[in-house]
Order: sequence, then C-alpha cells, then structure tokens
Amino acid sequence: MAIKSLLKNIVTGILRWEARVILNKYKPKIITVTGNVGKTSTKDAIFYLLTENYNIRRSEKSYNSELGVPLTVLDQKSGWSSIFSWAKIIISSLKLFFTQLDYPKWLVLEVGADHPGDIKNTASWLQSDVVVITRLPEVPVHIQFFKDKEEVIEEKLSLLNSLKKDGVAILNADDQILSSRINTNSAGFKVVTYGFGDEADIKAVNLNIIYTENKLPIGIKFDVQKRDEIYPMYLKGLLGRHQVYSILASIAVAISIDDSVSLKEIIGILEKNYILPPGRMRLLTGINNSLILDDTYNSSPEAVKSAISSISSLDHTKRKIAVLGDMLELGQFTEQAHREIGQKVSQVFDILITVGNYSKFINEEAVSSGMNSSSAFHFSDSATAGLELQKMIQSGDLILVKGSQGIRMEKIVALIMTDVSNKNDLLCRQDAEWSLK
Repeated sequence: MAIKSLLKNIVTGILRWEARVILNKYKPKIITVTGNVGKTSTKDAIFYLLTENYNIRRSEKSYNSELGVPLTVLDQKSGWSSIFSWAKIIISSLKLFFTQLDYPKWLVLEVGADHPGDIKNTASWLQSDVVVITRLPEVPVHIQFFKDKEEVIEEKLSLLNSLKKDGVAILNADDQILSSRINTNSAGFKVVTYGFGDEADIKAVNLNIIYTENKLPIGIKFDVQKRDEIYPMYLKGLLGRHQVYSILASIAVAISIDDSVSLKEIIGILEKNYILPPGRMRLLTGINNSLILDDTYNSSPEAVKSAISSISSLDHTKRKIAVLGDMLELGQFTEQAHREIGQKVSQVFDILITVGNYSKFINEEAVSSGMNSSSAFHFSDSATAGLELQKMIQSGDLILVKGSQGIRMEKIVALIMTDVSNKNDLLCRQDAEWSLK
C-alpha cells in the first residue's frame, strides 16, 4: 500500500509539473469551479454556453482531483491502476512542450477535495481568471477525512486564493455560509452573484414545471433577470430548483467575461446546447409507462433534500417511489444525515427502497415517521434491489433513484429504463473500467 501511495505521489507531482509548464507556454484563460453541490453540472453548463464563441476545454466527467486537474490541462485520460498507462501519459504529454499545438484559449476546470489540502495544493499552482463556488451545505460531502465542517469550508474557499488580481468570483447569493464569509463590497476582488433572491446580480424568477397533456413532468421554465433585462428560459429533460443554479452560474460567468452580451443571446445558446450530464436528475422513460428521475451520479444530504423537494412540488397523482442508496464519506454525521432523509421521505413518497449499509437508517426513520412498513424495503446491493423494483413498477409511477457512486445505483436504472440500447450515453459510469467494479 505504501508503494502504491508513493507511486501515486510521484505521478501526481510529474503531471502537475507538466501542467504548469503547459499553462505557462499557452497561457489559456482559466475558470475553476468548486463547492459541495452541483460542481459538474455547473462546469458543463459553462462549457456548453461558452463553446459557441470560444475555443474551450472542460474537465472530463468529474476529473477534479490533484490528478484530474492536471489530466485536463494535458488533455489526457486516467491511467486507472496501470503504471504502464501512467508512464505512457507522462511521455505523451511531453509533445505539448516541443510542438506548437492549437491549445484551447479557455479551460473550465472542476476542483474538488477528498482530503485536507487537496484544493490548497491545486490553488498553489493554478491561476484562475474566474472562480465559481456553487454551494457549501451544512453537512458537506467528503467530510469523512476532515476534522470538522469548518475545515471543509476553508478548503473550498481556498480556491479563491488562485484568483488573478483582475479575476472574478462567481458566488451563490442564496448560500448563507458564502454570504456570511464573503463581503462582496470588500472582498478584494470583483464578485458576481447568482440565485433566486433579490440581491443576486443574475437571478431566476417564476420557476415552474412543464407538463405533458398526461400530466407527466418533462422539464422546467423560468425567467432570468439581469438588472432591468429579463428573458424566459425553457429546459426539457431535467427537474429541480438546484438545476437552475448551474444555469445561473454559467450565465454569470459569461457576463463576467463580456458584459455586453444580451440575455436573449445567452439563453438561446443554452437552450440549444445544454445537455444535462448523466445521473443528475435526468428524466428517463421507465418500464410499464413509468418515469425515472435518474440522480445516480453521487449523493449528499443536501442533494437528496433538493431532489425530494423537487418531487414534492410535482403535480403528480400516481405513486412516487424513492430508491435511495447510502450517502458515503459523512463520518460522524452518517446516521444523523440518513435519518433526516428518512423523515422527509415519509412525507413525500408512497414506496421506499433503500440500498446499502447506512441507508437502513433512512428506512427505519421513514417507518418511524409514518410510512407503512409494508411499503418500505431494504436491500444490500443495487442489482437485487433493481430486480425487485422491476416487479413493483406500475403505469404512471414516478421513480427517484439516487445514491453515492460507491453503491452503483445506475445499475438499478439500467434494469428499469426502456431505452437500454442507449444506456452508455444516458447513464453514468458506463466505461469499461467501471464494468469491472
């Protein structure tokens, strides 16, 4: 194990050095995105918006670690557990030094933290033109390896240290933690805010769900406001107030780059180009004329609460089914966080299926809070849960599927979706490497 850790540190150090040299040579503009909720969706929304007019590259999937960020800079994919693949990546990246390539003018990089120092180390060598912070919830995901919540918050905020002197911070105005930590008038850098509140520079109003004639939800509509300018936006195939934040953040980035661009033009580009990443509250057609909300990419207490809130607001007369896996890396908050979800589930859903070791607390609390025990089921693995769910689904059911990536809840969606032939494009974690796990 010590040898494996040593090799990883050596590879990381080499790739970071190569990335710094490349950035110094090509000098692209850099947008970095962090937070505890919505990083990938925000990064992708920024990419889809800016790709219309800029030569831009984004982080692949969730390449947001000390390894992932340099890999994006170097335009390389992970070598996974093969030392030979990593050696090939290191050698291949050298061509960027000795040849003049058409390198992107912009990079949009997702930056995450699993351990203390992850973001601080990245901020020490990466200079950002724009830093986006999405949200800092009360119980952060990945808190397991941190001393407490405060240490997680400080780690996330450390990305602001990477801002250039003329850089811009894009902040969620609705996040109370961010608002309490950063005074936009005396921050020392330019700040553009987004959200639903009146104080936001870019804000969403009049959020509504779009339904079919059969009362099935198919998307959302809302108005985007920038000062005195306001324009409607329609997005199909996704649900949830939290999805709007990613869109607003991307608009704030575009305006911070070029304030002369009109909302009408920005929204037109997003409506044309934006594709919700797999496993992020994507609406999929399920067996027996059911509807799936595929939110299987990952999970955290705040994200589950947002998903439940989205479903509670739906005008849906048929059954609502929650299929929830463990929320991992919560450390001392594990039982408490799962039980809080159980309480909320009991108020919204007709049937509950839980998967994993910790989700039993969701199940127990849902029943204690009033859900009929005959409507609550628990399974140890996603494959078994998916097969049992197949037998339960009825016409008109609305099914939320969500869990941390280690529980592999996308396997359940694969068993209950109708468009199986396109699952590689529609579902997360369909790479060959994941099939071995």
